[in-house]
Amino acid sequence: LLGLGEPEVEHGDREDGGGLWAGLPVRELVNCAIEGESPETTTLRFGTYDKVGLSFLNCRNCTLRRVDCAFAQQPFLEGEVLAVERQADLLSVDLRLVPGALRPDAPSWDPPQKRGVESFGYEFKPTGEMIQSARLIHWDSRSPDRCRDLGSGVWRIFFRRDFDPANFDRHLQGLVVGGYLAIPNRCNFFPTLRIADCSHMLVEDVWIRNSRSGAVDAYCRSYMTSFHRLRVFPLPGFHQSSNADGCFCAPGTFLLDCTFEAMGDD
Repeated sequence: LLGLGEPEVEHGDREDGGGLWAGLPVRELVNCAIEGESPETTTLRFGTYDKVGLSFLNCRNCTLRRVDCAFAQQPFLEGEVLAVERQADLLSVDLRLVPGALRPDAPSWDPPQKRGVESFGYEFKPTGEMIQSARLIHWDSRSPDRCRDLGSGVWRIFFRRDFDPANFDRHLQGLVVGGYLAIPNRCNFFPTLRIADCSHMLVEDVWIRNSRSGAVDAYCRSYMTSFHRLRVFPLPGFHQSSNADGCFCAPGTFLLDCTFEAMGDD
């Protein structure tokens, strides 16, 4: 795969075993390499939102090298905090959305399938560091009154104490004006890269810029997976990368010179 630009993969096939879907499924590949010129010039953009991005299933001795992988639609909302108004049982935050961020009124916040869906957010400083007193912010993303469009890319997000009283009292009070609030539209079934029932796989010089779930899932019955110079980090203009963990690994996985930045979990 050379010089792909940004193709949009609009459909995928159901994977055997595990019942998950992938925008780009690769099955039963042996002794092969999928290579780009450079992750700076070769990108894979997955246009299917409720599926795994790239999935290797039952492959052996294969390499994925020098590509940049991400979902075409950012799977989280992120915006600059313009104002915070606190009341006893209600907190509202005015955000100017980063261009390309998921809108807070998107239908994907309230999917028909509820299992595995979470919306815990956090605030970043403009320089990228997470504000520790404003993390694990629980948003009722399924409430019909969760937000209001103020126009010109500005939204008001509502947090109600009765949704999660302990979280409201502990974490929401740390929100400050001037930071960037990110709230993932997380679904634990849809990593950007999944390696399942495989052996002796190599992922080298690959960038992963966002994910509905963890960036990489190499845990499911895979043996001797190696990661060399894997980078998980945000797309330009954003502060968050993966909605969940950086990398789930099975025993025997080897990681060398890998970098994980701004994930929404471990």
